[in-house]
Amino acid sequence: MTNDQKQTISNLQKEGKGYRTIAAETGLPLNSVKSWCRRHPANGPECGRCRQCGAAIIQTPGSRAKVFCSDACRYAWWTDHPEKRSRRTTYGHTCAFCGKEFYNERILASYCSRACFAKARSREAAHE
Repeated sequence: MTNDQKQTISNLQKEGKGYRTIAAETGLPLNSVKSWCRRHPANGPECGRCRQCGAAIIQTPGSRAKVFCSDACRYAWWTDHPEKRSRRTTYGHTCAFCGKEFYNERILASYCSRACFAKARSREAAHE
């Protein structure tokens, strides 16, 4: 099937012509026309483009619009564009175990790490 025939099939399909009519006008076998039309619907789902690689993304109706074609592209794009992230507010704290100053997004943080938390818990258990 040539590119001209594919374009003709697409145009006739968009006009609402049937498989037999398209096959007669293009001179192609009926089953070839049916197969091609089923794989390339005229009113198919919307296609978008991946932000990272530009690959076509078929959008699922009723779902949130996809922006990336894969997790790998999503990770790569966010790695390349850290300035696009919406940052949350960070708060300064002093670790209750080691006294080190640290910053995180929680208002009520007490320990700088899980290790300090565990050490503080084991120290409390030893004093009981």
